[in-house]
Amino acid sequence: VLVVGGGPAGLSAAAAAADASAQVMLVERDDRLGGRTLGREPLVERLIERLSTDKRIELLTSAEAVGWYDEGVIAVDRTPDLLILEPQAVVLATGAYDAGLPFPDWDLPGVMFATAAQRLLDRHGVKPGSRAVVLTTDDAGHHAAGRLAEGAVEVVCIADRRRSEMVPTDVLEAAAGAGVPVVGGATAARAHGFERVNALSVLTTHARRPRRYRCDLVCISAGVRPADDLAYQATARGSLVLAPSVAVTAQPAAAAGGPALWLAGLVNGADTPASAREQGSAAGAAAVRGSRYPWPATEE
Repeated sequence: VLVVGGGPAGLSAAAAAADASAQVMLVERDDRLGGRTLGREPLVERLIERLSTDKRIELLTSAEAVGWYDEGVIAVDRTPDLLILEPQAVVLATGAYDAGLPFPDWDLPGVMFATAAQRLLDRHGVKPGSRAVVLTTDDAGHHAAGRLAEGAVEVVCIADRRRSEMVPTDVLEAAAGAGVPVVGGATAARAHGFERVNALSVLTTHARRPRRYRCDLVCISAGVRPADDLAYQATARGSLVLAPSVAVTAQPAAAAGGPALWLAGLVNGADTPASAREQGSAAGAAAVRGSRYPWPATEE
């Protein structure tokens, strides 16, 4: 079984497939495992420790699956090598891309995705800025603001495109507890600065003019788009199986003789690490059961 992606879903898929007596290769394009939860999920960290000692699992970091070709041949770039793989089953746990939220001058230095700011803090111990405005359309932006505050970044405000009454009460209470004001019904009018952002103008639905917030960091959290490029290359078709809460896509290329394909995690719509792990475990086990090839007996 080939697992593409080393986040919660991919790690769980690898563990489940190995537990079902399969030989597993997991490839992760980053140089560390953990995905978006890197350093923030103890369960994921323990899972990484477990997989690193499992002889049935080969973990390849700094390795990116770059193409799915005829007959299910998959190319993996691990510079300076190019690996050509022919797996019997594949679990894609490739995650998602951050969605943009464009506004004038949003390409100034200091304007970044909230996930990038969290990565600087969690992985490198680097403060991405001193004063931040978090521009968001979802709860993830509020969680990012909390992480920034924990990292000694002053969060000037959370500018949420949703009206305040549409934001969950517990999310608003968490922001209030952290002393971070939430501006509802807000959009970014313009970023200001020359060599780096130094302010953000925010317009609300009830204001005639935008309000300018002085900051050197603007974090954007506007949802995600599934990183399903490889699935499209494999001409992924099929039915959602297992259960509504643990849905994965199967058997995309049976007519062409390719391997069974399963999706899990953010690429398949999982919105929490727990649901990603659940989908990954189901996909890993199903990849072994659903393979169209006979599985050899394992040698003890």
